[in-house]
Amino acid sequence: AISSVEGAEENNLYFGGAGSLDLHQNTFANIQDEITVSFWSFGDPALLPANTQIVDGTDGGGQRQATIHLPWSNGEVYWDCGNDGTGYDRINKPVPVADFEGRWSHWAFTKNAITGEMKIILNGELFHAGTGRTKKMDFKAFRFGQSLANNTPYFGSIDEIQIWDKALDENTVHDWMFKQVDS
Repeated sequence: AISSVEGAEENNLYFGGAGSLDLHQNTFANIQDEITVSFWSFGDPALLPANTQIVDGTDGGGQRQATIHLPWSNGEVYWDCGNDGTGYDRINKPVPVADFEGRWSHWAFTKNAITGEMKIILNGELFHAGTGRTKKMDFKAFRFGQSLANNTPYFGSIDEIQIWDKALDENTVHDWMFKQVDS
């Protein structure tokens, strides 16, 4: 992983509608063509579904470069990634409630702008995919827990955050999902 958040066993980050984790720009400065963002999440069943933003990444002009809504108030997961100034690439799909609240689920969101593939991988298996998504990424800010505008927060916990500068396949995601993050 090009970046990870280390923690002792059994610790996680809880976002109860407030707080965030901002990554240092050096972490993602070279990502343009490929990315994987993965983590474990445990959504708060008392507050979800709601309009949430568990990941927000923008370019120097503040344009959306990566957004993960897990879920939006309609119960869909959204993965937006890449923006060329005319808009962003997106894939989205309804998610069973049991996969976003009340239990731990492993999520991985990948994009390969060269092949045009975007994927959402849930618990090591392909959940949703799209093709023809070729907009490159240009990150200047990247946040977990709520949007960079400090609205649309996430309600729940996340753990074992990993960001890769490659679009990992399902087998690799599955192999890494049970490894504890360390340096």
